Amino acid sequence: MSILVAILAISVAIVFFIYINKSIKIINFSRIKRKNISSIDKRIALRERLLDGFSDSLMADPELNIKTSVWDTEEELIEKADVHRSRLKKYGRSMMNGKMLFLGPKGGVYSFTPKGGKKYV
Repeated sequence: MSILVAILAISVAIVFFIYINKSIKIINFSRIKRKNISSIDKRIALRERLLDGFSDSLMADPELNIKTSVWDTEEELIEKADVHRSRLKKYGRSMMNGKMLFLGPKGGVYSFTPKGGKKYV
């Protein structure tokens, strides 16, 4: 009888420790998850502030190159295209991807060829 009580007590203790161990892992995981989400939010806010400053600096000078790449997100590409169009309207010229583009008198966008002619894009 005493052996049966000892086995029962040991099994109850094992179940209790397993339950505590699982609950601790769940709590730790939820803390890590909340921490990662808040750090992602901070990174997004910082990136937005940097993009605003970047756009303002690009708008000030049409000679600065706007580089687009395959790795740019859709929002970044839209922002860069908007800055490019705004510079074309404001200054009549804008450099994008290393090529100076000009706004024509009828609204067309062109670049100069090596021979000096206009190539509309």
